[in-house]
Amino acid sequence: MDRYVLRRQILDAVHAMEPAPCELAEINALPNLRLALDRGLLTQENIVEEIQGLIEHGYISDLRPGRAPLLRLTARGRDQAKRDSDLDEYIWGQYASKFAGPSPARE
Repeated sequence: MDRYVLRRQILDAVHAMEPAPCELAEINALPNLRLALDRGLLTQENIVEEIQGLIEHGYISDLRPGRAPLLRLTARGRDQAKRDSDLDEYIWGQYASKFAGPSPARE
């Protein structure tokens, strides 16, 4: 599974749970992730690794560090989930705003 897609799915899962925080079990229950896990295309370690990256980059926060994750979106993560600001490369990859070309000139 593409890491950018996985990051967006994690953000979307945490966003869907607002205002309540999100647990890892709720992320694992997402149909696309469950199917990828069942088929061996994705491991639990991949998911945890991407969650850690999202925490380190400031998109989500862990309300229980050192224990089972309890996740909440930060303002930066909410902007990316809602697409309210420029799309960041860490989340959107090649679809990030900095890669969008200028609009064609109108005549």
